[in-house]
Amino acid sequence: LLVQYQKPILRWLAQVFAAALCMASIGLVVLWGLYGFHYSAFVQDGAQQWKAAFRDTKGEAMLNGPLWEVIRFLQSHQLLPESFLYGFSYAVRSAVSRSAFLMGDFAVNGWKHF
Repeated sequence: LLVQYQKPILRWLAQVFAAALCMASIGLVVLWGLYGFHYSAFVQDGAQQWKAAFRDTKGEAMLNGPLWEVIRFLQSHQLLPESFLYGFSYAVRSAVSRSAFLMGDFAVNGWKHF
């Protein structure tokens, strides 16, 4: 009985995988097309602008961890447009902490009572 159901499940998994691969490929082509199939986001010395944008006032890197490693891998192998990666990195960095004001107090990480 188990063998009877194995083949349809494997066929279904293969179809799902093929559909996901097709959608991912179409998504990449559309993304690159939106950026005009052009990688570089900066006129000159993009590495310095990346470093300056994602360092704190002491010069230490603000983005660390596995997500930042994936972004650096995508950047070094030019798998996605640099403008997209820069914008995504900026959004991630901005979501980590932001200034807030509550009842006369400024904070970056929030408050326990709110």
